[in-house]
Amino acid sequence: MIVVAPTRREAQAIGHGAVAGATAGSVASLLDVASLDRSGAVLVIAGVCGGLDPSLAPGSIIVARGVSNSDGGDLAPSPRLLDAAQHVLRARRRAFVSSRLLTVDAPVASRKAKTELWNTHGAGGVDMETYGLAMAAEQRHIPWIAIRAVLDPASAALPASLRAWRADTDEHAIMAEARRRPWEWPAFVRLALQMRTASASLRTALDVVLPALNVLGSADVAPVADLSIPLVAVGTAPSANGAS
Repeated sequence: MIVVAPTRREAQAIGHGAVAGATAGSVASLLDVASLDRSGAVLVIAGVCGGLDPSLAPGSIIVARGVSNSDGGDLAPSPRLLDAAQHVLRARRRAFVSSRLLTVDAPVASRKAKTELWNTHGAGGVDMETYGLAMAAEQRHIPWIAIRAVLDPASAALPASLRAWRADTDEHAIMAEARRRPWEWPAFVRLALQMRTASASLRTALDVVLPALNVLGSADVAPVADLSIPLVAVGTAPSANGAS
């Protein structure tokens, strides 16, 4: 089983031996190795996201029943992985929603932009990685599932400094810019508190789901408990909504 998180902070929140680095390109070699394993492989995409559904608060868990991109691409997870995750979360009385995710190229910073995406796509959450990672898995015939925790809700705007965020390597420049914008500091404090909430919620959900996937397995491959691929999460720093 390969568990992929886009950033270091998300990988640390997941635990389970999480390590850094997570673009579609950076996980390709892991997926290539996994695809050679005769017992099969499973990709779990995990992290935080921005909320588009107005009913979702920080920390709300989204178990994706599909992911789209702004070009009209549409991918669906393994039905049995999805059913297994939903079943165990219900059995353990862990709150979640089963909704679509939308992957975009840049952070969605304003409430107006979030509302427009919600009205256009009907996705519960937005991020910058799920579609590319899921496509990498699809190309290698590896079943996948995506689980995200809402970081910034639909009602909240992101600090303007975060609009330049594309990857962890941007963090130092963004923080330097934020220091020159004291009027944004309250928004950063709020976002940091929401990150704590989302991270705790994500880890709680995955602590339940990952062992269950090992037991229940996937319809498309041998049971995950039989896989020789080690559990590894790949990540790299703070994610914000579309910048998850």
